[in-house]
Amino acid sequence: MESFFLLTFKASPELARGRTFSYTFEAELSRGGQRFAEKKIILVQAGRRLELDFTGLGRRAAQADTAPGSLTVVLPEGALLTVNDVAVNANGRQTFPTPPLEKGKAYSYTVKAEMLREGEVVADTRKVEVAAGKTTTVDFTTPAQALASGR
Repeated sequence: MESFFLLTFKASPELARGRTFSYTFEAELSRGGQRFAEKKIILVQAGRRLELDFTGLGRRAAQADTAPGSLTVVLPEGALLTVNDVAVNANGRQTFPTPPLEKGKAYSYTVKAEMLREGEVVADTRKVEVAAGKTTTVDFTTPAQALASGR
């Protein structure tokens, strides 16, 4: 969950007209034991209003709790692959990165390979879990029934 706030700073002394003044602002936050900081130096003149945007700092902190995972798929020659019902151009052994995933949560994909086995078209569908920073491998060169009985 993201949360941002707006801080209005009005504690400037009366500024002399025609002169430029420099101010340094620093924002800091902690998330998951990590410290995030951003510093901005601004130039100000009397009668002018400036806004500083530190939302990037909040986004960086939120992204620190995420990381992509990866899904490696091993296919027999000529197999057709779909991931979550979307056709994917793949052959042999290929690794696909996931979008950023929240650390500590499990996500799943439905992966299906259609291939020829013993002269018949066979569809092998598997639900696989992926997680941030980890690689999950799905090997369609071994039938799912053989994997289940080998456990």
